[in-house]
Amino acid sequence: MNLVIFHNKDFAVQTDGVDLREVLSNSSLAGMIMQQQRAALTPYRRTMVLFPKTMDGCLSKSLTFSTEVTVRFVDEELTLDGGMFGNVSDMIVSNGCFITCPDWPKAMNCIHAINTDMVAMIVKPSLVDYRETVRITPDRQIVGFHRTYGDSIAPIPFPENWPHHIWLSSKAVNHLRRCERLPIHYKTFLGLCRSGGLSASAICMAGHVVHLSTEKGLLHVLSSTNEVFATGHHTRISERARIVGPVGIGNNVKLEDRSVVVGPAMIGAKVVVKKDAVVSNSIIGPGLTIAPNRIIRQRVILSEKRYLDIEDQNQVAIYKDENINQKNQNMFRYWPWYSYARMAKRIFDVIGSMIILTLFLPVFPIIAMVIKLTSPGPIFYRARRQGLHGREFDCLKFRSMMIQADAMQEKLRAVNQVDGPQFKMENDPRVSPIGKFLRDTCLDEIPQFLNVLLGQMSIVGPRPSPEAENSQCPFWRDARLSVRPGITGLWQLCRTRDTSRDFQEWVLYDTQYVRHLSIKTDLWIAWKTAQKLVNGFIDQL
Repeated sequence: MNLVIFHNKDFAVQTDGVDLREVLSNSSLAGMIMQQQRAALTPYRRTMVLFPKTMDGCLSKSLTFSTEVTVRFVDEELTLDGGMFGNVSDMIVSNGCFITCPDWPKAMNCIHAINTDMVAMIVKPSLVDYRETVRITPDRQIVGFHRTYGDSIAPIPFPENWPHHIWLSSKAVNHLRRCERLPIHYKTFLGLCRSGGLSASAICMAGHVVHLSTEKGLLHVLSSTNEVFATGHHTRISERARIVGPVGIGNNVKLEDRSVVVGPAMIGAKVVVKKDAVVSNSIIGPGLTIAPNRIIRQRVILSEKRYLDIEDQNQVAIYKDENINQKNQNMFRYWPWYSYARMAKRIFDVIGSMIILTLFLPVFPIIAMVIKLTSPGPIFYRARRQGLHGREFDCLKFRSMMIQADAMQEKLRAVNQVDGPQFKMENDPRVSPIGKFLRDTCLDEIPQFLNVLLGQMSIVGPRPSPEAENSQCPFWRDARLSVRPGITGLWQLCRTRDTSRDFQEWVLYDTQYVRHLSIKTDLWIAWKTAQKLVNGFIDQL
């Protein structure tokens, strides 16, 4: 027996604006969904569908089923009378908000081989048919490929929320009969099953999944339906209107001159499609009016509010398209030329870098001589980094490590003490004795003020990073490369160095800096950095 449960949470409006209550209140849509829902549940012929009690008035008139399907409206649980499950030996409980298409014979063979009383089933499209998985090391080196030539089934931990399906053995069904109730709340359901000493396991299996509370899922149902589309009564279709492909049209629909409807599409009752409007591969709810010259493509619009929301989104998209720099089709943030970020910040950088370089110029020969005398190699270390809008430059620092330190880093990757693409370890063996002093006092970064003077960096900004690190998170990359990288920044001041969240903090503070870029933020960072440097230098002495 198939038992399909729709839960109260399924009828909450999703992030993309689709309301399952409105969907199932539409008789045509409800018919399509229930037809595919029934066809997907192939192991057993008999099916019972449970809806929340609150849906009784909204849904009962629109739902039509075959004689093999029973509908019940329940509150927290279904009360089981003596003959409700009849001679049912085993049962599959399904989440009604999904339509899944697994290989049921293969799944049932696996379930019987597991030999437990209850099996939770998650359907994953990623396990379908032939596929290749790239095996990589933590430092992003490819070590091989894993090839799978057929649909897969794999064990997983028992899910914390309703899975797509739960198979119940005859022992489990008999236990529910004795309890005379079947809860539709997941944790209550599990508690009742476990009270009978039932064993449980979980698997994920190959198959396709359609989420009915999403726009994408409903459009998939529309394109996959075998239902014959029909034209309702009292429709007024202009001779100059065009209908292409399978289109379902409700009663009292009006299609004006040069309007176009491209199927598969469904037009609800009393819909008016104005002149030169286009509706393509969409579902339009009853009573709506599509404005002249509007193009509705692959959308589900069941209410006036939804229509207005989509119209606002389209206006925003058009505005962005008209103002985007055609030479930079990316997510970089831009400021007006007269803003602080474009003009005043650059002026402060030039003045500040000239002051710092003038103050530390007498120290340069001393640092250079000590580096030369204590370790072989060049005085400066040139690191290739990405700057404003991804332009690469050589970031200058006094060399604090032995030569070929970059090659040694890959060998030390196993003891990396931070997450993400960066590398850090205490007592790094690559650091020279004088290099440790330079790092602890931040004197090694003084040459970066030359990069600031050349316009490649800023005094305050995100940490300069190579392309390999920036490519780990494209949207983060576009945000942080909207400004020049800085010698100091928000992340350098606020990070906790927690091994499990360092990279997340890096992303957070870099994007937060770009979002709230201002003179007040830069002055605060500069002041706190100066305090930190003075305290650190005093500690070293």
